[in-house]
Amino acid sequence: MALVRRLVVRVGAIDQPSDRKVHPKAVPTMGGLAMYAGLLAGLGVSRFLPFFSEMNHGSAEPLAALVTCTAIVGLGAIDDKRGVSALAKLTAQVFIGGMLILLGVQVLYFWFGPGSGFVLVSSDLAVPLTILWLALVVNAVNLVDGLDGLAAGMVAIAAAAFFVYMVRTESLFGDASAAALLSAITVGICVGFLPWNFHPARIFMGDSGSMLLGMLLTIATISGAISFSGSNCSTRWPADDSHLVIGAMSPISPMPQLARDGHETEARAEIRLSLQARQAALGTAVARLLVNNNASEAETAARVQGIHDQVERQVYLFLAATFAAILLTSLYLIRSNRRLFARVDSLSRERRDVAQQLITARESTLRHLARELHDEFGQTLTAIGSMLGRAERQAPAGSPLRADVREAAETAQRMLEQVRSLAQALHPSILEAVGLEGTIEWYLSSAERQTGIAVAYARTGLPVPVDATVGTHVYRILQEALNNAAKHSASTQAWVRLTVTATELELDIEDHGAGMPAVTQGRGLGLVTMRERAALIGGSVEYLRPREGGTLVRLRVPLESQPTEVRRAG
Repeated sequence: MALVRRLVVRVGAIDQPSDRKVHPKAVPTMGGLAMYAGLLAGLGVSRFLPFFSEMNHGSAEPLAALVTCTAIVGLGAIDDKRGVSALAKLTAQVFIGGMLILLGVQVLYFWFGPGSGFVLVSSDLAVPLTILWLALVVNAVNLVDGLDGLAAGMVAIAAAAFFVYMVRTESLFGDASAAALLSAITVGICVGFLPWNFHPARIFMGDSGSMLLGMLLTIATISGAISFSGSNCSTRWPADDSHLVIGAMSPISPMPQLARDGHETEARAEIRLSLQARQAALGTAVARLLVNNNASEAETAARVQGIHDQVERQVYLFLAATFAAILLTSLYLIRSNRRLFARVDSLSRERRDVAQQLITARESTLRHLARELHDEFGQTLTAIGSMLGRAERQAPAGSPLRADVREAAETAQRMLEQVRSLAQALHPSILEAVGLEGTIEWYLSSAERQTGIAVAYARTGLPVPVDATVGTHVYRILQEALNNAAKHSASTQAWVRLTVTATELELDIEDHGAGMPAVTQGRGLGLVTMRERAALIGGSVEYLRPREGGTLVRLRVPLESQPTEVRRAG
């Protein structure tokens, strides 16, 4: 399982967290590959077990399970990695159902309850019913796979109960039926996977695993439905009555002599008497055979009814036990997950509150430092520059002192410019003067010199004024995104696009560099800070991958809700 997990992480089959999912972090999926390896191991070991020897040589189910499960695991793996539409997935399942039928596994009859007996399925209905049953079971298991351990636990319970039922049911190969083998393998697969799938899950089975379990249940149930066979019934014909129906003309019979002597009337009477005797013997033999046949039919009907009643009781017990186990497991999982969701929601609210307080405190501190640098230190440097200017004018022309004073004045001026630049970096007071759009243009011109990345800027939409608090957070997100591109993307060019409408502001920062690793996507401190800043102003941040490669950071802020969100942030 650990090897499969490393392989899945390498190929990038990762299930990312979202508002509609339970897991709070990215989790590898496609654990069905490990389950498929367990199926191969189970089928391989059964070939060398004497208990399953006769069944493996005389049953089509093991080969059908190998071929169809391979196909459905491939379908699930493609769905886990790239995604497959529902119609395409259903079409593939119908095709796999056709493969199952061609390999000799299909629905032959149904049992509808007490007193109804078994209803044979015609050849016209066997194919669609088999495909329908496959689609229902496979998609049912796939839909159940929504919580940690739920699908694997339920399938393990159902397969274990079905295994016990099949072992106790007579089959063509004794206890070693194909349904029992597939049920045992299914239980082993689920039990081996559950330690990795308990909350918090280290790997998800994905569609490859859920559809594999559904396929195994489908083949096991269909195989179990046709593995039952009652005792052979045959009609017993009494051998001791053969003398009543098989006779031969005696060599001393007087009929030939009477016919030769011309006594035809007496010969006909003799033949009539002989035929009447034989007719009576045949009637007696037929009557005895009919009596024996009726007794055999009554005995056969009684034995069939007894077997039917036994199967009926076992099916009821199996259904009751399965329903009780599923009900208890579901109630426990529902209760546990409700408590877990409540705890996660509480922690999420607390984390958001703490993050918002930290961001607010950070902005307040940076604003204070920027004002101190600009007002106190900047004024001091300005005064020093003025004094050095006066000293330069008073110094004799051409003297070394005059040159030294001029150099000191230029140094003070450069330091003053650096202090002002640092103050702007700590808190963009230019936002209050020229607004968000002017601040972005000013920052991008300086960012090209600082980072060495050529930035292409495009602005579309209406000239809508943006609140200062909203502008500050948008500016900080732009800063963080460009810094990440300079540090990690190894790209020499970036694109910044600002779109403003009457109701929404959208900012895109795109590069075509190395991109963001799938496992660490959204987990860095800077990425979390961008997400929290967007939440402070009622917006959202998405981390996307453009078709050309690299990273696209997309910020959306609803402008119509600015006053409410700004008050909430404050």
